[in-house]
Amino acid sequence: MDRWRAAAEGIGHTLRRHGVWLARLAILVAVVLAVHWLSGFMPGYSRPSPEPPGFGDRELYQAIAAQMAAGRGYYETAIALQNAHGYPVMPWFTVRAPTFAFLTANLGDELSAWLARGLLVAAALAWSIALHRARFHPLEVIAAFTAILAGGFMAFYVTFLNHETWASLFMALGFALWRPSREGGAVVCFAIACLFREFAVIALLLGLAIAVIGGGRSRIGLWLGALALVAAFYGWHTLNVIDARGGAGLTSQGWSGRIGVTGTMFTYVANSIYRAVGVGAGGLLMLATMLGWLGAGPLAWRVVPVTLGWLVVIAVFSRPDNIYWSNLIVVWFPVGLVLFPRFVAFAATGRGLTGVRSAA
Repeated sequence: MDRWRAAAEGIGHTLRRHGVWLARLAILVAVVLAVHWLSGFMPGYSRPSPEPPGFGDRELYQAIAAQMAAGRGYYETAIALQNAHGYPVMPWFTVRAPTFAFLTANLGDELSAWLARGLLVAAALAWSIALHRARFHPLEVIAAFTAILAGGFMAFYVTFLNHETWASLFMALGFALWRPSREGGAVVCFAIACLFREFAVIALLLGLAIAVIGGGRSRIGLWLGALALVAAFYGWHTLNVIDARGGAGLTSQGWSGRIGVTGTMFTYVANSIYRAVGVGAGGLLMLATMLGWLGAGPLAWRVVPVTLGWLVVIAVFSRPDNIYWSNLIVVWFPVGLVLFPRFVAFAATGRGLTGVRSAA
């Protein structure tokens, strides 16, 4: 543990000593990526074609919820419908956890949508409070509130949100509540996010890593306990899937699409508020947003590893039809755009991050 703490302190010292030059290097990398991104949308670039209308993911999960509302069990319903419409049921995680279906079956689309809107507003308020406590400028605090609402904009005009978006709502709230002295709220939010989509476990793993580096058995136990509960839940889920499907059903084609940087940027822009300015400009905003997060001070240690790590996962493992994976970060990511001017000021002058502290 002392070894990890010493390594973390060494990294922190290097960042403080060479922070300006590292910031300028990050801008240079972003410029290269921007050129690469824009070149993909010049004549001759083949964009992904939209799927033809038919029975898609939305229809599948709405049908599952409808049959559950009529009294059928989740696993028999999900397996039957996925088999009937050509969806894989092997391996076990191709069948989603029942949390989302249970929610929509019992509350209906309208009440579920209002719950999502309430979570979104709560996350926006929590982020405003977190930035205020960390001594960000009042304009940044107000803009961050707006950015969270923009990130979850789809909650205001659709009554059906997918698993990843629900997970993103809870993760956005969890990141805002995450303070070194009080981690319980973040742990609960991240654990709930995992019940909607197992991808959210990356936030719990990061929390455990930070707790191990920082020391404190109670902190480590808190994160380990949450991970154990999530593992138990998915163990139960796995057994139910295996029992319900028997030995029949389609097997997934796998996750080795390697869509790369351009494909990853496209999946985010296509799912986010940034698509409102066009795909090309939206990609540039995405790069500016990532740079902005690097100027978030201590907050960056919590948000950047999850965000950047997830984008790498998408680039390496997702297929073009896994476009919804980017919804996992869609709610909180635009806050980075608010912080972009701060990052540019720091890279240009060496100032701009002063006064920002961890919200204890």
